[in-house]
Amino acid sequence: MPVELIHPNGEEFHVSQAGWRAVLRLARRHGWEPAAARAEEMTHFGREEADDFARAVDTGLADAWTLPVPQPHELEAMSDDEALPYVFSGRSAAHWRDLVAFCRRGGFRVERERGER
Repeated sequence: MPVELIHPNGEEFHVSQAGWRAVLRLARRHGWEPAAARAEEMTHFGREEADDFARAVDTGLADAWTLPVPQPHELEAMSDDEALPYVFSGRSAAHWRDLVAFCRRGGFRVERERGER
């Protein structure tokens, strides 16, 4: 089930569970500190939190575009942490840029399927 990010005006942004976990990791790698002890458990991002998150994700996306295109065998040899930036390059980059724009429009709540974290 997707994670649904919802602005107070009803605008929604959907991301997969795996994508949400990855983008939280990317944001933390680029200086974002979540308000909750575990970012995966956050249920609300206030305006400032959303701005900080967008800034960190945007920095991570910019860094991902500076990486050389790896060969498949190079990706297979990387740890999850080393491979993380490559998740945000290529064809999926537009989706993640849309997420940054969504976050810059203000605070939002995070809804997940019950029991999923």
